[in-house]
Amino acid sequence: MEDGWWNAQTARAYRAHPLLAPFADRAYRKCVLAPVGCSSNICPYEDHPFPHRYFDGTVYLNLTSDPFVFPESEWDRIVTELQAVQPEVIEGEPVYLSLLARAVKKRGVAVSSVKVVILTYGKASRQHAQRIAEVFPAPQVDLYGSTEAGYIFVGEAFKDDSRVIDDNVFVELTPYRDLPDVFQLFVTTRDREAMPLLRYHTGDVVRRMPTGYRLLGREGGLYFRPDGSLVSPSEVDAALPADFACWHYTLIQTSENRWDFHYVADHVAPESLEIALATLLGAGARVVAFRRRFIAPAASGKFSLLKPLVK
Repeated sequence: MEDGWWNAQTARAYRAHPLLAPFADRAYRKCVLAPVGCSSNICPYEDHPFPHRYFDGTVYLNLTSDPFVFPESEWDRIVTELQAVQPEVIEGEPVYLSLLARAVKKRGVAVSSVKVVILTYGKASRQHAQRIAEVFPAPQVDLYGSTEAGYIFVGEAFKDDSRVIDDNVFVELTPYRDLPDVFQLFVTTRDREAMPLLRYHTGDVVRRMPTGYRLLGREGGLYFRPDGSLVSPSEVDAALPADFACWHYTLIQTSENRWDFHYVADHVAPESLEIALATLLGAGARVVAFRRRFIAPAASGKFSLLKPLVK
């Protein structure tokens, strides 16, 4: 990665949104909690002391991936560092930030300095956003991109107003499976010199909305009913009962009509949840819910909300 490119494109992404623009051209304090491979300023699985994880006002909080297996002593350290730094910005993968909110809430502390929360590195559920907002009541921004291309879309989380960061990339929208207003992404970078990308297929899908774009998720993380209609994590979120709350979930297809809904929560899900999800998935679908203590990520440290069978 060429020197200075990532920071420059990050600043351009910040300038593209009013909630982030105040931080684009001044010093500020930020804490990051994400898969270690994404927080690429440090090497994974090494015991870096605090000064070695502090770069230009940004503190990288975790030393390893998979927040479900962090021991309580690790959460103690993370929460203590969060209190010490008093960040204006918290950035992270949504599941990591959801579990950070759980740890902060459990310890009965507050971090009132936070002005904005950036959801990035993975697809956020409304459940993640709600749990995060209960502890960090600040506006949330969805900042979508990739290590290869940089930041591509920015918008306020769950407002369906994401837009292309034109100063970073040129994006071609290609119709996806003949669905109305649903597109694949092909990205061409504007200023990468060491590794420029030309019509790079990101593997992500967006829906055009009246106010902007909604990021639906990865192509492999979308389900198509027998009639060809699409189910994304957004539809799963909307189908969950109003009295259901969790720290994370994943909906996994195990056979043609059988789905398992794994969730991590403080309380057992209402019986209406299985019926609601089966109705969403279409005729013949059967859903069984399992409350778990943890849900394992992929080898990359990232999580999936929806896992249909590979066909």
